[in-house]
Amino acid sequence: MDLSKNANDIEALFDLAMAYNSLGSLKLAEKYYRKTIKANPNEIDARFNLGALLKKQGRLSGAVNIYRDLITRHPGLVEG
Repeated sequence: MDLSKNANDIEALFDLAMAYNSLGSLKLAEKYYRKTIKANPNEIDARFNLGALLKKQGRLSGAVNIYRDLITRHPGLVEG
């Protein structure tokens, strides 16, 4: 995927993150999840998947921070 013309193409960034995650390239997956979030701070799926990736790596503090931010931005995702 050529992102050189539109480095903020959210769908392309997210697709790359998902592809790298599927291939087990977790550093690259993390990089592209973060780029997706930077391009669209309200992106739900990228935040959720990044939290899951960090949890999978045992980076629990980072995962908790991602999930907290997600809940803060989208409180309707959590049922009380």
